[in-house]
Amino acid sequence: MNTTISFATMPAVNSPPYTCNRCGYCCSYMGDVFGIMEQIGPFEYLIQYLITGVRQVVIIDQDKREIFSSTTILDQRPLACPFLRFDDEQLAMCTVHQTRPDLCRMYLCERCRGNEKSHEPWDPVLDSDFSLNPPLTYHMI
Repeated sequence: MNTTISFATMPAVNSPPYTCNRCGYCCSYMGDVFGIMEQIGPFEYLIQYLITGVRQVVIIDQDKREIFSSTTILDQRPLACPFLRFDDEQLAMCTVHQTRPDLCRMYLCERCRGNEKSHEPWDPVLDSDFSLNPPLTYHMI
């Protein structure tokens, strides 16, 4: 029996004290972490954490559906997350940002870790409110 996490949107955690420059570095190796198991709708995909086997449904954000159709990123970054894309200005974007996995919500890129004022690393547990409202919905498949 596999566990599937399915949700339309999740609230964002408190913003960490950093500025993302949308370089895409953080997602450039996530293809080793997540894999697309199957397309279950026109813009819905069943993904799986490759290590744990936990499955989740993600949906391509409505405003990113056109750019998602381009797969040229795999030529440049073959280990990238399957949902990472770059816009015309070469800025990275997550095409499933609204339904992205929890790991992506908590992850902080090595290039963005330092707090500009204190230069202390950002701790996702100590510096964020991870209470989910509404809670995640789990579906067994």
